[in-house]
Amino acid sequence: NPAWLGGKSFEDYGTEFNDSLKKSILERDGWKCVLCGMGTRQTQLVVHHKDVDKRNNNPTNLQTLCKSCHGRLHGEGLQNYRVARKVM
Repeated sequence: NPAWLGGKSFEDYGTEFNDSLKKSILERDGWKCVLCGMGTRQTQLVVHHKDVDKRNNNPTNLQTLCKSCHGRLHGEGLQNYRVARKVM
């Protein structure tokens, strides 16, 4: 699969990637997806690591995405994914 990242989905997020950090990122981004602008507190939103490194939990590396954009972003494959990350 072109979206395979060598097993990154099995890596640990680290203890600092907790509910408090995620909530602060959601609040910072206004509870909206930074790509499509959709979202409210009722919308399913996720906190995404821009550099795909689950251990890099610096707030500058984190952004709010809706589940739809998050799925599309990861489903584009590694090459397109890296290009999309540079734009964000």
